[in-house]
Amino acid sequence: MRENVACLSEEYRFEFLCDGHSRGTRDTRKCFYDAIKRNTRCPELDAALEVDVIARCRLLRNIDPSLASKMAHAAAIALKNELDRVSPQVVLCFAVDDYMTHLLCALAKRRNITYIGYNNSYFPGLIQIAGDERGRAVRARYPDESEVESVISVLSAPNFRQDYNQALLHSRLDQLKHIIRGNIKNRVFRLKAFLERDPLSLHYSVTPFYVDRRRMSDYPKPNLFDRTWIESVARLKSQRPNAPVLYIPLGYFPESTIDYWIENKKALQYTQTMLEIVASLARECICVVKEHVHMIGARDPLFYRDLKAVPGVVLVNPTAYSNDVLLQCDALIVGAGSSGVEARIRGKPIYSFSSTSYWFASSNAIELDLDRISSWASLIRKTLPKYILPNARELRQFVADCLSTTVRRRPGGKVWPCMDEQDLRELLQAAAVQRLSVLPLQPDEVSDRVQ
Repeated sequence: MRENVACLSEEYRFEFLCDGHSRGTRDTRKCFYDAIKRNTRCPELDAALEVDVIARCRLLRNIDPSLASKMAHAAAIALKNELDRVSPQVVLCFAVDDYMTHLLCALAKRRNITYIGYNNSYFPGLIQIAGDERGRAVRARYPDESEVESVISVLSAPNFRQDYNQALLHSRLDQLKHIIRGNIKNRVFRLKAFLERDPLSLHYSVTPFYVDRRRMSDYPKPNLFDRTWIESVARLKSQRPNAPVLYIPLGYFPESTIDYWIENKKALQYTQTMLEIVASLARECICVVKEHVHMIGARDPLFYRDLKAVPGVVLVNPTAYSNDVLLQCDALIVGAGSSGVEARIRGKPIYSFSSTSYWFASSNAIELDLDRISSWASLIRKTLPKYILPNARELRQFVADCLSTTVRRRPGGKVWPCMDEQDLRELLQAAAVQRLSVLPLQPDEVSDRVQ
């Protein structure tokens, strides 16, 4: 974070905040543990917000509820004190992905302080900007026509896949290495938590609950997936010629795009909810399901067996290209995943149960209600024939809208990216006077350069 904003240190006064020890940064741990010891309740953390904070954090929802409540209130008190001390105009933070950042965002909003979250973007070389914990898109800049055309060219390649600096191939040996490394990390973190007198540290305590490979038995056998999935889809289409073919990519979970971006907390019961969705849709549709390539070995294979057992389902190998799967399908069913961008680029209709994603409004996606899954097949059958392919101008405008929710990168930032200096300057200037626009853009805001 310091490296990111150092280029503007002469123009702004930056105050840094950390929930652990970091040299030169205010340490909130004393306030946090004092509140834990006294079981102090934060008046700004009302019952509804507390329930939401605990449910969405992969750490708090997996520990004793009374301890989770104490930790949420203690963190809220520490953050409240710092916000009141500094009285900032803008809070610049990594994207909301845990109870600390969730509380920081919520408390900032209650003080009418602009919140900016950021993380790596699906678009190569860019950084995604979000306006709150739901990942709501905000316009950070206007991309020019050449950038739009360049991005369309890159994304249109059949073999384009954003790997987010993770390996695409994962073998049994890789699984074993991950297990060994994870066990070592957990032991080291427990020791660090003890030595630093920080037993409830988020960074050390959350390791058992984030995506990782923990058991050899979780490495899926090849026969769980259909090696000849294209032929299987064709066979089902010949048997059910009037059934829509739906692409249902599985999400990386737990992660912010599911934990926080999807309003309905039913998504937090991810495997059960996806099984319900697939089983319901497969009664009237053909469901082509593909696991996220970075989830290989991190999900219980029983989930794949249950999916495969549903009639009308084809389970694609995770290493297949998402774009190849899209071409074989009539529509996409997704939450907040980046496959929404892929589908729009390729002219496929989108049905989504996350309306806050940066691509949702501009893609003309149709919203799905997780509380009415049984109605989805009927909705899809009714609306699919009315779908109109986007023309070239609409496609450019879609990409321009998506890019407008990003900023460019500059060199540096090994772990977290550093923003282009001018983009960061303009972003902070707009945020300070609360002039960040929420997408979709109004007609008079559309750049004339994108025609």
